[in-house]
Amino acid sequence: MNDGRCKLMLGKTAIPYRVKRSPRRKRTIALIIEPGSDLTILAPATAELSRIEAVARRRTGWILRKLADIRERAHSQHSHEFVDGESLTYLGRQYRLRVSHAGTGKPSCKLRGGWLEVVVPASVPMRDRQRTVAQAVQSWYRARARSRLMTRTKIWSERLGIAFGQLLITSPAKRWGSCDAANNIRINWRIMMAPLSLIDYVVAHELCHVKHRNHSDEFWRLLASVMPDCERRRAALRKLGARYSL
Repeated sequence: MNDGRCKLMLGKTAIPYRVKRSPRRKRTIALIIEPGSDLTILAPATAELSRIEAVARRRTGWILRKLADIRERAHSQHSHEFVDGESLTYLGRQYRLRVSHAGTGKPSCKLRGGWLEVVVPASVPMRDRQRTVAQAVQSWYRARARSRLMTRTKIWSERLGIAFGQLLITSPAKRWGSCDAANNIRINWRIMMAPLSLIDYVVAHELCHVKHRNHSDEFWRLLASVMPDCERRRAALRKLGARYSL
């Protein structure tokens, strides 16, 4: 049974929400906020609305922070056009895209000074050039990720005293990294847009999952033992992560 849409007043702020009830949920009440949707409250079938709102009010700080984070992400995200002069980010620094059309063969992309230079063969039709530039840029980021992330993973593996399986460069929509049951570390190539401090946070974070599969107190203590400012880096990645997209 689902309640209709309601509004929760947090000071002068009205927060739309809806309640989803389930007989399988016995006692706990959970709050979920996803981009593009209202606050959803998961509750037992018998929970009174007054109790549900009381739980939500106790989570006021979390609700407001989550909504602000979603707004920041929505504001930060934009689609790239992959045209001459456009700004792209690599290792936390801004570079200009310089596109030229010449010669034959395969498209190429390389970093030269403050420019990310892409050469598209003159034979590529005009209608396909933007897509070709995008593919060349993404291939360049992936190649940089393979070499740079392996170096960083080995460094943090030694600092933590933790061995890992393989390093795999991936492209998930919502995750920066993961660690599987075989201790393989997967890192999203888009993290190469972030400063090195945030790249190291993702790498060390996933290595710690080799020893601790969840985010227990032991996990955070292990990470903090080699990265005392891990909470600051975590917060920075949450705030800025939406900008690191192509």
